[in-house]
Amino acid sequence: MNAVIVEDERGGRIYLETMLTRHCPEVEVVGFADSLESGIDLVRTKQADLLFLDLELPGGSGFDLLDALNDIQIKVIITTAYPAYGATAFRYNAVDYLLKPIEEDDLIEAIKRVENAQKLEEIQLQQKEGETEVHVQKMLVESGREMEVIHMDEVRYFQSNGNYSLIYRTEGRHVLTNKNLKQLEAELDPALFFRVHQSYIVSLAQVSKLYRSSNSEVELANGMRLPVSRRKRSELKSRLDTFYS
Repeated sequence: MNAVIVEDERGGRIYLETMLTRHCPEVEVVGFADSLESGIDLVRTKQADLLFLDLELPGGSGFDLLDALNDIQIKVIITTAYPAYGATAFRYNAVDYLLKPIEEDDLIEAIKRVENAQKLEEIQLQQKEGETEVHVQKMLVESGREMEVIHMDEVRYFQSNGNYSLIYRTEGRHVLTNKNLKQLEAELDPALFFRVHQSYIVSLAQVSKLYRSSNSEVELANGMRLPVSRRKRSELKSRLDTFYS
């Protein structure tokens, strides 16, 4: 993994490079910059995988640099002495936010996050390249400090959670994915999964009962009941008839 460091203090650049050499040998530093202008040139020239970015730079801020490079695909780790900009950093999709002086464990964890994000993107790219109405059979999601592969036949249902979704598994656990229900609906096999409500996608194999009262519900194999929107009732029945025929 190639990385560049944009940091106005020479001591800070040396310290970070030394930490990476000692504790993250998979990262190779290929360039340095000490200002907004030189940082923009560095990122455009080196085409690195990872940018370590200080927020206080001669000529502007680290966020100004990211604004100028919004056409560049690069993972970003913010390095700063100021904790107040964390929320802004993550709005810029920074992978991590490290406070100076940077601790060994925090740096190692940040690099793991970058590696996990790269793995996830590779799998998603492979899935897209292989798509001709081919639907996902498994999904890679971040679970704590690990990446976990979830097979679709292990899924009971998906639940909306803001811009993310919760995946409820047949063995009882649930994990969070960064995909919303609209994205999942487009990727899942419609012969196996159905969006019964704005907040839920269910596995048809897990449906044990369909209640057609004024407030329609499905009951899953574990006894869990989920709402079915009125406009989805007839289509769900048709899908279930096809699934079990």
